[in-house]
Amino acid sequence: MNDLINWILTEGRLYKNVPDLIHYLGLELQKKTACTRIWLGTKVLHPQATGYTWIWENEEVEESIISYVRYAKLEKIKSPALHLATGLKEFRLNAPDNADMPEVGKMFDRGFVDFFAHSIYFQGQWSGGLTFASKEKFKEEHLDIFRAIVPALSAVVEAHASKLVTSTLLETYLGADAGRRVYLGQVKRGDGQSLRSVVWFSDIRGFTKMSERLPLEELLEVINDAFEEVVTAVENHAGQVLKFIGDGVLAIFPCTNGDAEACNNARAAALQLMSKLETVQIGVGLHLGEVNYGNIGAPQRLDFTVIGSDVNLAARVESQTGKFGKSVLVTPQVAAFGEWESVAKVELKGVAEKVELFSPIEN
Repeated sequence: MNDLINWILTEGRLYKNVPDLIHYLGLELQKKTACTRIWLGTKVLHPQATGYTWIWENEEVEESIISYVRYAKLEKIKSPALHLATGLKEFRLNAPDNADMPEVGKMFDRGFVDFFAHSIYFQGQWSGGLTFASKEKFKEEHLDIFRAIVPALSAVVEAHASKLVTSTLLETYLGADAGRRVYLGQVKRGDGQSLRSVVWFSDIRGFTKMSERLPLEELLEVINDAFEEVVTAVENHAGQVLKFIGDGVLAIFPCTNGDAEACNNARAAALQLMSKLETVQIGVGLHLGEVNYGNIGAPQRLDFTVIGSDVNLAARVESQTGKFGKSVLVTPQVAAFGEWESVAKVELKGVAEKVELFSPIEN
């Protein structure tokens, strides 16, 4: 078993993800123990999920994310993982005894005859479990192998779980692209690039009055529902949400494939948003221009965002939506693509010349 532990801590730790690690571990265990199924589950810090699971069977790996809703349902069902979570270090079941665990019972119905489960620990805290199953009876030396490799495997998986948590949280709080950039090392203050994009700025109309009359819990529900619709619309059309500013949202549609595609994507996102809103009104301002995309702030507190006069202009455009009773207003740069109608020429704070504003012609 020492050679297997050494494999985990040397070659195994070089795999870039858990599926690859579990796949090759399964192949190694199959040679030594007749194990033909491995289940690995870990708790993680994730805004939408409570854990990850990986199942190796038939030489393939299936990865799943356990949402909080799904976990709440699983808590009502007796399962190996929850059995281990009660404090058990390990347990073993042989067919047909499934200890009233439906998941194990289904495995026995498929021909498995032996099942062994063991807890895993990250930094001394229970963090999930490993299970091994076979269509042949495990020998005692097989169980010794499973017990022996758990600490080494836990250490390697812990590093992968930590990376998953870090990358997920960065993408959740900074946005998918910005999160990836920070994760990959773009962390120095001043690191950035000039980026041609459609800048999206939106906010909820009448939010101040709403915040005065609604209880906090209801207010949070309204704003979260509104933000969810904004984010969904933007991301459905290749946009990137960068930040929430009070009741406002700042997003960009990079001109990766040209100005026309970015402008059309932004228009489609705005129209999708307007079609989904029911309880609140949101104003959207769009402008096409150059932004500085990168790290700004103080050494001890950085933000990854966009800045520049074109960002400010998008915000100024959005501020006119209520005045003209329009949900979406854009500058001539955006209106050059797609179907728009002129609304008015207006003076905008900080802009030297009047800016003509347009609203979408809906088909």
